[in-house]
Amino acid sequence: YQRRVHGEHSLELIKRKNPDYSRQEVPMLSLSQFIQFMIDPKSNSWWKPQHVTEIYQDMDQPLTNYFIASSHNTYLSGDQLQSESKVEMYKRALLMGCRCVELDCWDGPNGEPIIYHGHTRTSRITFQAVIETIKEFAFRTSKYPVILSLEVHTSLEQQDRMADIMEQIFAEMLPPPISPDVDPSKITPNSLAHKILIKGKKIGGQGDDENSTDDEKDIDGMPDEVQKKKKASDNKKKKSMSKHLSDLVYLKSTHMKSSKTTASNGKIWEICSFSETRLAKFCKEEPAEYAEANKKVFSRIYPKGTRIKSDNYSPMPAWTVGAQVVALNYQTMDFPMRLSEAKFTQNGKCGYVLKPPCLTSRPYNQYGPKHLLEVQVISGNQIPRPMQSRKGEVIDPFVELFITGVPKDCTDPSYKTKVINNNGFNPVWGDSVKFTIECVELAMLTLRVLDKDPAMDDEIGEASIPVESLRQGYRCVPLQSVQTNEMLEYASLLCHFTLRAI
Repeated sequence: YQRRVHGEHSLELIKRKNPDYSRQEVPMLSLSQFIQFMIDPKSNSWWKPQHVTEIYQDMDQPLTNYFIASSHNTYLSGDQLQSESKVEMYKRALLMGCRCVELDCWDGPNGEPIIYHGHTRTSRITFQAVIETIKEFAFRTSKYPVILSLEVHTSLEQQDRMADIMEQIFAEMLPPPISPDVDPSKITPNSLAHKILIKGKKIGGQGDDENSTDDEKDIDGMPDEVQKKKKASDNKKKKSMSKHLSDLVYLKSTHMKSSKTTASNGKIWEICSFSETRLAKFCKEEPAEYAEANKKVFSRIYPKGTRIKSDNYSPMPAWTVGAQVVALNYQTMDFPMRLSEAKFTQNGKCGYVLKPPCLTSRPYNQYGPKHLLEVQVISGNQIPRPMQSRKGEVIDPFVELFITGVPKDCTDPSYKTKVINNNGFNPVWGDSVKFTIECVELAMLTLRVLDKDPAMDDEIGEASIPVESLRQGYRCVPLQSVQTNEMLEYASLLCHFTLRAI
């Protein structure tokens, strides 16, 4: 199953799968043991092992050269209007590898600031409890810097209180402000390891308009009552900025007057926030100019206001133009969130993934060589019914395959294998498909298993992977539930992968 397998490696595999190897004159696997090895996601995963377990990328490049795992309205456990705000959501996001969390800060009782989604019925949690939780869990899964995206709606007094809380709890985790003449090459993930970076408005200079923070988020489609309250708040909100809090800001919220100007004059400590609606405009009208700007400054993308159910937008368009901080609703494990989770599985799950050269050092759209990806979907193993139901008809499974990446690489329609009737236990397809890929560094492959149904096909399980992290040969593809995002025990696909430059 491999062209070259070293003897020591083969023997180690035999030892793990065959408890009786020591009694054999020539250690070997039986046919059933070999099949068990082939469908074992630990021993024969489709992921390159070092991409999952090791930080294999250069972590000494400027911080703007990385995609950063990012969360939107991190405190929310459900929808955007009336769900519970929970401190535990920060713990969950950080343990998932998230490196940028959001805090919407408002005046609370007894001089203590609170966090909630303003002008909605979402519940309140204290700012201090969130900061304590962030300190405890910030570096459990990754040593690389955590960004706190502050949306500040508090009075001067409670801004000072926020600054006091962060200084007392984070202490030396807070780096000193960046010097205006700093060399960007010195601001790297390694140089900022175990540091907390505060993102927010800062006294002095430009940056106080509709693109400087999330304060004026897209509100079209929200209930009228919420729109009125938000607009009234925005009209009277021009509050003063606490110097104490301003002094803690490391990444300054600013305004991108134009992509060309920012590409020429942008600074590494500046960050611009845009809704997904504004991002779509950039991608349509000036993708190259916007990508050049993102070599100098940070872009933070957030969901439009109509996503009140906390569903997510696709992060891929933002990644293809170099936006670093693509904030998603971590409480909703839909396909965009699963795609993001797969992307940030690479590089040792550290929450930072190096952008490709076409988004850092080469001109936009100057990709490397084209690649041909060949996928043969051979068979499935223990595919459950939809929703893992114990009742109902035996499934008729088929597999859908597609590429997500730069516009030229996105496959629409997707490729579908034939349907295997009445067999979820061990369906055999043997179907093959070829994908020509323009930008292999950004391309991601998704395999999705569905149950054929006359009314509507039911999604069962799914798996996505960055194409560059794909392990060639005959490999096991473990499936996770489309509904719960949990791994489907024993459910997998056996596939053959070939990737080569053309």
